[in-house]
Amino acid sequence: MTTITRPFARIDGLPVAIGIVENVLAAKAWFRGETGYDLIVYSAIRTYDDQVAIFTARYTRTPNGRRVYDIRTWQGVLWYRISAAGTVAAPGTSNHETGRSLDLRDSGPDAGVASSFSSPRNQLLSQNASRFGLTHTGKNFAEPWHFEDLGISDPFLGQGKPTAIDPSDPGQPISSNGTPAPASTDTTTGDAVASNKGDILVETYLLASGDQHYGKGDVYYTRPGLKKKFTSVEDYNAWRETVKTLRNAGQTTMIIPPTITALKTLADWRVKAILDANGV
Repeated sequence: MTTITRPFARIDGLPVAIGIVENVLAAKAWFRGETGYDLIVYSAIRTYDDQVAIFTARYTRTPNGRRVYDIRTWQGVLWYRISAAGTVAAPGTSNHETGRSLDLRDSGPDAGVASSFSSPRNQLLSQNASRFGLTHTGKNFAEPWHFEDLGISDPFLGQGKPTAIDPSDPGQPISSNGTPAPASTDTTTGDAVASNKGDILVETYLLASGDQHYGKGDVYYTRPGLKKKFTSVEDYNAWRETVKTLRNAGQTTMIIPPTITALKTLADWRVKAILDANGV
């Protein structure tokens, strides 16, 4: 049984709220398959002190003739941004502090996701973000790199918002399939071992060839004796929340391969048995 004991796990070395880890890892796997580049998290959870440090590095009470890029109010007074590095929310108001926000770039030569809204890779991710529970909220404040998971009520899954994070703290272990690691794992495949093998869920994306927009293909949830086809993004996201509830209760394990081809090639008898049972 999977037991979540930590409020975050590390992705690309940074702490990411445990409730959105699955979505982020699924997006990373998909992005790599589509572009050949890695999608990289370069900012996620920030503590209040983190936000204060970033804010005061870019904003000042006394611009003294320096160029002012924007003005914020914090603690009842005006602060002036004198850094070209970008906007920062006032401490206590950032969704980075709630665990919902991610700043993303990619490993391409121009770091396209973070470079501009007109970058083809930024547009690709923006158009497909909802498939992974993400919203491109950076469009509202000129930050092409900024995405958020707005659909989860508690990104820390009951473990409490961290007030300080030790750089050496590894956080919640994550299995190779992107789910919180349980007490026991299958050392052959690295996949989590469910307490009830019949409850393993497999999610596959069957997209129309050459078209990456959600809705042009089918998204299936398969389980022995059941296949569900989603009719909308809302239907799909509602199902994901149900699955998260089951998983947090230790009742299921999620395996998310990026494509049906990858799914069929997994060296995992449990997955193949599910495929056979559902005629996939």
